[in-house]
Amino acid sequence: MTTKIYEYVNTTPSGSYKTIFKEKLIRDYDGRGCWELEVEIPDWLNPYTTELGEVCITSGRWSYSLSEILKAQGEKPAIAWCDESGNKHDAILKVKSRTACSAALYL
Repeated sequence: MTTKIYEYVNTTPSGSYKTIFKEKLIRDYDGRGCWELEVEIPDWLNPYTTELGEVCITSGRWSYSLSEILKAQGEKPAIAWCDESGNKHDAILKVKSRTACSAALYL
């Protein structure tokens, strides 16, 4: 399944940069930009879209929303989840495209 996520680069209090990924576009008044990424969710995770438009995966009897499990692994988008036995899993998402995107809100 292909879906869109958004990459943001935030400055930490120490002045370093931290990459984060979100499922939805977050607007702000600072006029900062972000990147819109088209990523591939592996089919073996049984991805599906809910009636509200949220992307989810299935692991055994458990389902996780993309917003719960999306993370940055270095500067790459990844997902991390636990199965029913408590075993932790993660997968780096394949990026199909990356486009600059404005997150600015206008008054």
